[in-house]
Amino acid sequence: MNRLTRPDAPARGLQVFLGGLLLFLFTTESGVLGHWLAAGTTLLAPLATAIIIGNACGPRPWLGRLPWRPQPRHATTCMLIGLLALGLAMVTAVSNPRPTNGDQFTTTLCAALDTLHGHDPYRTGEPQCLREAGIGIDVDVTPVRTAPFNPAVYPTDAQLKAAERTDLADGTSAGFPRLGYPPLSFIAILPFAELGFGAVTGWVLLLVLLTLALVARRDPRHAPWHLASMGLGFAWFIFAFQGDPEILAFCALILAVAYLDRPILSAILVGLALCDNQLTWFALPAYLLIAARQPGLRPRLIALGLTLVVVVAGWSLYDPAYIGEQWAFVTLPLYPLGIGLIDLLPAARLGSGVFDLAFICTLLAGYTLAWRRPEWSWAVLAVCWVAFWMAWRNITPYYLPMLWLAPAVALVQQRLTPVAAGNESRALDEAPPNAPATSATALRRSFR
Repeated sequence: MNRLTRPDAPARGLQVFLGGLLLFLFTTESGVLGHWLAAGTTLLAPLATAIIIGNACGPRPWLGRLPWRPQPRHATTCMLIGLLALGLAMVTAVSNPRPTNGDQFTTTLCAALDTLHGHDPYRTGEPQCLREAGIGIDVDVTPVRTAPFNPAVYPTDAQLKAAERTDLADGTSAGFPRLGYPPLSFIAILPFAELGFGAVTGWVLLLVLLTLALVARRDPRHAPWHLASMGLGFAWFIFAFQGDPEILAFCALILAVAYLDRPILSAILVGLALCDNQLTWFALPAYLLIAARQPGLRPRLIALGLTLVVVVAGWSLYDPAYIGEQWAFVTLPLYPLGIGLIDLLPAARLGSGVFDLAFICTLLAGYTLAWRRPEWSWAVLAVCWVAFWMAWRNITPYYLPMLWLAPAVALVQQRLTPVAAGNESRALDEAPPNAPATSATALRRSFR
C-alpha cells in the first residue's frame, strides 16, 4: 500500500503536544476565561484537538509543513514541560490522595474491598460505598433518572444530599447506580485496597511511569515527543482525579499499540484493557482493522479471545450474575452531562435516543473510513473518542484517551506502515541506525 509523504516524527510529536495544550485549555474553569469564551473553547477544543492529532497520525501532512523544522532543543523543552506537569500532578495526588472530584475512584476501591471481604461488589450502592470509604456525601455522584428524582431536570445538590441520606438510612440505593465497571477495574488494585487511597494512588502512579518508560524505550530517538504529549495528558487526569485506577485500562491499551508488532503480547494487553474499562471498547474495531493488515492475525485473535474468556468466565464463576449486572449498568437512564452537541440542541426535549444515534453514526463513519481507507485507520484509532462530542454524556475524561494513545499510535505507524516509492529516504531517516537500508519493505520487516 502506497501513501503520501507524512510529517516527520518531530513534527508529529509537536502536533500531538499542541493538541494536548489545546485540550488542556478545554479543561480550564469557565470563570477564568469568561462565560462566552469558555463556552466556545469547550465546544470546539475537543474537535480541534482531534483534527490536530488525527493529522499527526494520518497520511496527509496538512499540518506537517511547519514554517520551521522542529529541532532537538524544541523536543527537550516540550518534554520538560510535559514531565514537569506530570511531576506536579503526582506530588499533588500523593499529598492528598482522597478523591474530591468524582465518584469513580471511590466506587472502584469499594468494589475491591467488597471482593476481599467476600461480598458481591456489584451489589453495593453508591451512597453505601461513600460511607464505607469514609468519604461522606460531598463528592460528585452519578444520579439516575428515576425516583426520587425528576427525570426531566438534573437534581440540585440539596436533592442529591437528601437522597443520599435516605439511602444510607434504608439501604435501597434508590436513584443511584451500583458498580458498572468490568472486574479488572478493581482486581488490579486488590493488593493495596486495604491500605487505603494513598497506597492505591502510589500503585497507579507507578504503573503510569512504567508505561511512559516502556513507550519511550520503543522509540528512544523520538522519546522526548512521546514523553511530552503523554506526560501532559496523564498530568491533567491525575490533577483532576488523583490516582483513579481507570487510567490503568488505557496504560494497557497504550502498551498494546506500542507493541502491536508482537501479536500475542499486544492482544493480551488489549484484552486486559477491555476487561478494565468500557471506554476502551470503542478503540477495538480500529485496532482490529490495523492488526488485520499485519502478520500474525490468527494468533492475535486467539490470544485476545482467550484473555476475554479467562477474565469474563473466571469472574462469572465467582459471580454468576455478573453479565446481567454489567448490562443493567450500561442501560441505566442517566442524565445528559458534559459539553458538546447537548449544549447546542434541546437535550431534554429530544431525549437520549437522538444523541445516541448521532454518537453511533459518528463512530461508524470513523470505522468505515478506517476500513475503506486503510491509511486513515491509525488516525481513527487515535481519535475515536471524539465521537463522544455527539453523545448524551460527554464529560472531559472521555476525550483524554486521545492524548494518551496518540504518541503510541504515531510511534507504531511510522514503523509498520510502508511509504510510497521515492520516500524511502524519509523512512530511513526515521529508522534506527541498525535498520536495513535496502528498501521501505525491508525497513518495515526489520521491526517484526
